[in-house]
Amino acid sequence: MARPKKQRQVVIPSVTVPAVDEATVATTPNAESVLPQTQEVSDASLPSAPVDSIPEVVPAAAVVARVSKNKETLDDFIVKHEDAAQAADLVVTRVVFPGAPSRVYPGRYAGIVVEDGKEAGATYSDGSKHA
Repeated sequence: MARPKKQRQVVIPSVTVPAVDEATVATTPNAESVLPQTQEVSDASLPSAPVDSIPEVVPAAAVVARVSKNKETLDDFIVKHEDAAQAADLVVTRVVFPGAPSRVYPGRYAGIVVEDGKEAGATYSDGSKHA
């Protein structure tokens, strides 16, 4: 005589089954009629964003050019270029700045090599150079 197989109960906690009384099931000819009905939504009822709300993409060089050419510190110069590089999905890899000690500056995303030079400039991760 074979033993009956033991059955396991599987519980799926993320599935919720709505309670339906047996009288409704017995008298309902079609099971679809018990399910909640969906409402169709037309494209006209969806909100649309005005065209002028899309932000303008500004090249990194334009962001740097907007900053005034006043006397700025090495820290200000690096932050200005890190902001501009970030806008272009790049990072600053090298900075040349008058009177700067040669060192590695702890930048936002990586160390930035800083060197003394006659003219201030920055090199971004794509190899481009910016004043």
